[in-house]
Amino acid sequence: MDFEVQSLAVLLEFLPLTIIEFVCLYFPLVLGAYCTISLMKVPDLSIESAYVCGAIIGARALVMTSDMPFLIAAVISVFASMLGGVAVGLTSSLLTDKAKFPHLLSSILTSGMFHGINQFILGSSNVSIAMRRNLIGVWDIIKKYPELPILVAVTIILVIAGSLFFHTKLGTCLAVYGNNPRMFDYFGISSRFVFISGVVISNGLAGLGGFFDAQSSGFVDVNMGGLKALFCITSIILGKTIVSTKKPSSIWIPLCGSFVYFIIIHSLLKVNFNLKYFTMVNSIIVAAILILKHHQSRQRANQLGV
Repeated sequence: MDFEVQSLAVLLEFLPLTIIEFVCLYFPLVLGAYCTISLMKVPDLSIESAYVCGAIIGARALVMTSDMPFLIAAVISVFASMLGGVAVGLTSSLLTDKAKFPHLLSSILTSGMFHGINQFILGSSNVSIAMRRNLIGVWDIIKKYPELPILVAVTIILVIAGSLFFHTKLGTCLAVYGNNPRMFDYFGISSRFVFISGVVISNGLAGLGGFFDAQSSGFVDVNMGGLKALFCITSIILGKTIVSTKKPSSIWIPLCGSFVYFIIIHSLLKVNFNLKYFTMVNSIIVAAILILKHHQSRQRANQLGV
């Protein structure tokens, strides 16, 4: 984690394009977390394992498709990374649904299972893919930012797709589930389907985010998902603090929250703050906002505060 933070510190010295690049790089993960943690009010900590599993499966697919045309290799690798995340989401949601565990326990158990599974698939604690084809860096039209055009294009697609999804019946059901899961019983709608679908979609997006991270950094590590849940919670809380909307869901919350998150990192860099302590700052930001909001509203917090 310290290596990742220091690398981030170096890269964020090149503004403003680097902030945009990092927002786009992590947007799939934050969007996935927004679906479960914020809309569904489900404490889905297994997104960290989905992030890692997606990176590993995507990297394996990248190696296998090295001789294929770019478009085919990109489709297979992206689909494989999302499939890796889906496997994690399906495991945790089925544990909750079939074994009747609280989902917080299911996600912890799933993380334990996939910590071993991920190491088995990867073969070691970390593997370099720096010499492999970089699918997000092929459109090199901006000096020093070869990955930015593809990442921006993917983010635009996700923003449009996310906005449309939130207006579908399933997208609306995710928000309804967060307010009252039992309401579906009165309308003959399967709450199990809504729950499992939401968790699977969320973890699939997390898997895609993990693959993007692996492509950008040039390696896959079994611990690369560490503290990603805290990052997502911080970004979502910042987004909900900034974006004022009466709609049950808004694509701008995870997007704007991510922007503010990386702007805060840059601001700390400007005052020579040691970013190895930034995890502490994350926790303080979350605690301060939640204390203020809940003091004003006099409402109890959700399990993860969002």
